[in-house]
Amino acid sequence: MNPAPSYGAPPMTSADQPTPQRLAAVRLLNEARQYGAQGQPQLALTKMNQAIAADSTFADAYSDRGAYYGSQKNYDKALEDFQTEIMYSPSDAGAYNNVARTYALKGDFLQALEAEDYSLEKHANDPESYMVRGMIFLHFGKSHDAEEDLRYGETIQRGTIAGYAGQIQSKRSQP
Repeated sequence: MNPAPSYGAPPMTSADQPTPQRLAAVRLLNEARQYGAQGQPQLALTKMNQAIAADSTFADAYSDRGAYYGSQKNYDKALEDFQTEIMYSPSDAGAYNNVARTYALKGDFLQALEAEDYSLEKHANDPESYMVRGMIFLHFGKSHDAEEDLRYGETIQRGTIAGYAGQIQSKRSQP
C-alpha cells in the first residue's frame, strides 16, 4: 500500500492522512516483501508480525501473512488472517477470494464454494471471484457451471481492460 495519493486521485484531506502507526506498518510490510522476494521467509514473517504490531488494523499485513501461512500449509492460521483482513477491509474482493482458495487447499470445497458465493453477493462484478468459483465447480465435476463462470469472469476482465485502455487513449488525445 502506498500512502501517497496516486496521479489522478483526488487530493488527500487531513482525515485521509495516514497515521504514524500506519506509516510504520507500511514500511515494515515493504521490508517483509523485500525479505520474501530475497527468499528469506522467516525474516519476512518477523516483519509482517511487526507491521501488525505497529498497526493492528492494517489489512494488507494480514493478507500477506495469511498468504505466507498458506504457503506453509498452515491453513487455519491463513484463514484467521484472511478473516481479519476482511474485518478491516470488507470491500476488498481479493480477501474473500483468499478465504475461498484456502478452504479449497484444505480440501473443504463446500466451504470454499460457500465463501465464494458470499464474495459474489458482495462483489458481483469481480472477475477473479467468478474464476475462483469456476475452479471450485470443476472440482465438483460441474463443467458447464465452471465454464460459465470462467467465461463470465474473463468477459468482465476484458471489459475492465478495455475500459482502462479507453481511458488511457482519451488521456493521450488531451493536450
